[in-house]
Amino acid sequence: MSNHFDLAILFRCSLVLGSCPTEKSRTSLFPQLLFRAAPLGFVAALIFNALLTFVY
Repeated sequence: MSNHFDLAILFRCSLVLGSCPTEKSRTSLFPQLLFRAAPLGFVAALIFNALLTFVY
């Protein structure tokens, strides 16, 4: 399931990057998205695994 979260986050990031009007704004936005999306996916996977551990 954590892979599903990662793919969903990457898809949203690609949509955001695709909507940038210039290459300069795209290159400045990419690191910001990377440093926000990767930890968010990791935290979502941890929470999901913790929930599964306590539920089952």
